[in-house]
Amino acid sequence: MDQLEKLEMMMDQWKKLMDQLGRLGMRMDQLKKLMDQLGRLEMRMDQWKNLMDQLGRLEMMMDQWKNLMDQLERLEMIQKMEQW
Repeated sequence: MDQLEKLEMMMDQWKKLMDQLGRLGMRMDQLKKLMDQLGRLEMRMDQWKNLMDQLGRLEMMMDQWKNLMDQLERLEMIQKMEQW
């Protein structure tokens, strides 16, 4: 009986170990899903950064356009003054 009890205890320990391994596998799956989500988030952040860069370039172009329009307006005023 003594060996049978030892065998039962070892089987219980084995079952607990297998349960822990199963939970560890589930946690590893969750970790993998989290890492995938993080990868997608990084891609979105890169897209956001690209968008912000484009917006910055657009703002610079808008400033250049405004400067051009101001120069054109001054040129028109000079031409009108010369015609008088």
